[in-house]
Amino acid sequence: MCEEWFIKGINCGKYTSSDENKRYALKAVQILKKHTDLIHNKQKLWGEVMKLEGNDIQESGQMDVVIALWKDGLIDV
Repeated sequence: MCEEWFIKGINCGKYTSSDENKRYALKAVQILKKHTDLIHNKQKLWGEVMKLEGNDIQESGQMDVVIALWKDGLIDV
């Protein structure tokens, strides 16, 4: 998300080698913009990300990061 200027106070740059995790996090932010109630349901948020991805893999902490940043007001929406 830092690479895409989504995090307040963090300069754009190369921060991850995981394009998948980056894509999942960015999709989660887009979903939260429309459905803020999902901030309280990590599993459902992940399910919505997986619907967009056409996958059904296990979440491994990506949504914890997105939710924590969102709750702390650090995501620039």
